[in-house]
Amino acid sequence: MGTAGAILPVATNCSSAPEGIQNKGLGFDSLSEALKYLDTLEKSNSISGYGTWDAGKVMLHCAQSIEYSIQGYPENKSALFQNTIGKLVFLKFSLSKKMSHDLEAPIPGATAIQSDLEWRKSLGVLRNTILNFQSYSGELKPHFAYGNLSKEEYDQAHAMHIANHFSFLTVTNS
Repeated sequence: MGTAGAILPVATNCSSAPEGIQNKGLGFDSLSEALKYLDTLEKSNSISGYGTWDAGKVMLHCAQSIEYSIQGYPENKSALFQNTIGKLVFLKFSLSKKMSHDLEAPIPGATAIQSDLEWRKSLGVLRNTILNFQSYSGELKPHFAYGNLSKEEYDQAHAMHIANHFSFLTVTNS
């Protein structure tokens, strides 16, 4: 099976899907696709989060991850981890176009995000953060787990991250 075969199954089973919440199985190939989905969410009457995270916190967590790709993540895995396990996990996610991770885990070392946030305001923050990332032309900082990523790889990583979280939000339209 080899090292990759031993590691990758573990990486695919690290989701902590919220109990009793339907997985919508969303998938976005790019942040542009995620932005289109945000447009549809704006028309919703309500959006609920899962577990201890309300929808506003979920949205700000996704925005925080995008911001850190520009500013730098507060804590990083070792270079050895990033260049081995991290690269393999990102490759697996990239090829499957799906990410799976602990949906209530904060970014290591990140500033705490408050709960009970109005989701419409948080949606606006996420939208603006995506637009800022798309127009950013400077050097991107290494991902805390995956290491150095190109702008295109980061775009895909952030889109998959949003899709993974948003797949478990409960949206009410009437």
